[in-house]
Amino acid sequence: MTGFLIDHPLVKLRIKIEEVEKLFIHEEVIPELLNRLILEISRDNVVKHPVIVDENSLVVLDGTHRVEAIKRIGCKYIPVCLVDYSNPNIAVGAWYRLVESPIELKVVLNIVKDLNLKAKEENSSNAYRLVTGRKAIMALISRMESYIINNSSYDIKDVYDVVKEVENRLRINGYNVTYDTELGSMEAIKKGKASLILAMPTILKQEVVRVALSRRVFTHKSTRHIIPARPLFINIPLKWLHSELSYTDINEMLVRYLALKKIKHLPPGQVIDRRYEEEIYIFT
Repeated sequence: MTGFLIDHPLVKLRIKIEEVEKLFIHEEVIPELLNRLILEISRDNVVKHPVIVDENSLVVLDGTHRVEAIKRIGCKYIPVCLVDYSNPNIAVGAWYRLVESPIELKVVLNIVKDLNLKAKEENSSNAYRLVTGRKAIMALISRMESYIINNSSYDIKDVYDVVKEVENRLRINGYNVTYDTELGSMEAIKKGKASLILAMPTILKQEVVRVALSRRVFTHKSTRHIIPARPLFINIPLKWLHSELSYTDINEMLVRYLALKKIKHLPPGQVIDRRYEEEIYIFT
């Protein structure tokens, strides 16, 4: 297999150029973020970071907005970092929805009722256990009371469609909905930094691939892929991605280009354009 290989002990990272139309995204884009990214790439005339992609299915694990931005700009190619998604060192987490401002739980319960779903009161630890164990499609957790919503006929794509609808209706009612990890969300409730959590089951790897290959997408902020390491700042010139070079030729050019760069290997916790919880390889 061609490409520039970083042989990390826990995951092989293979940087390549792929045809953008061959990739499968699995999440919706956020229009505001997409528009900002299009402007940034067009201004800088480079794509800074490769998209993380499963080498077997070509499903995009991280970098949906870059894929869509490259398509809108009209490029044929895109830089990717191929990984083996079946690698047990690659995990999937969820993004829980948080309402930070005060909210009465009956507001959300009325939304649930309008969607023809039933809520059952549970204590918070049971609600969390049931949703993580896929015995409930959603949990509504506050400091004082908690509820689960169950419907055995819903598949995971349907579950996240419900999440999207609840989130949209909360925003229409004037509530600001933010996102955090499972642990971060529970901490926010305990410390009084959030008044409500919408928790949902974590999407499994095979479900990510199945939905993406069917050309459907989950709502934005559905998956949180945890990868042991990732390459950054490969800075591929935009003109390459418009190129009419063959797939083989452009990948040979990429390998030569990256071989001339220095690579700095840094531990987790680096703050650059954001905080990186994984190890990073910076090309300079």
